[in-house]
Amino acid sequence: MRISEVFVLVVGGLRLALPPSAVVQIAAPPALVPLPLTPPHLPGVVLLGQHVLPVVDLTHLLGLTRAAGEDTGGRLVVVRADDLEAALRVESIPGIRRLESAGQDPTGFTVGTLGRFVEREFETPEGLVGLLRLGEVLNAARL
Repeated sequence: MRISEVFVLVVGGLRLALPPSAVVQIAAPPALVPLPLTPPHLPGVVLLGQHVLPVVDLTHLLGLTRAAGEDTGGRLVVVRADDLEAALRVESIPGIRRLESAGQDPTGFTVGTLGRFVEREFETPEGLVGLLRLGEVLNAARL
């Protein structure tokens, strides 16, 4: 599979990527409405425009740890895969990057449960970037 551009985001200190076509919106986190009795990767819902969306905390879902002192504010990336839509909580968003290769099977993304969600990895001037299997991420985040 050849991908020429990816949307890069930072989660748990790692650079992960999505196809730009999967990104619907980027937002500063509005007020989060907590949901009782949900797992840590689903801290609540947000109202963005006229849509109530579940917030998926990728740090928890992917089995990563936050850096000491790191707040949970970050940014929200609203994504869509198939019929699923959610707001992913991420640390930062470096932006869109052009890729020069077709990438390789992931070997550098084995922390926590991350390996199951990374499809390919790419070497960039900023370091290694892992392409997420977005459909699998959103399915795993379901209750």
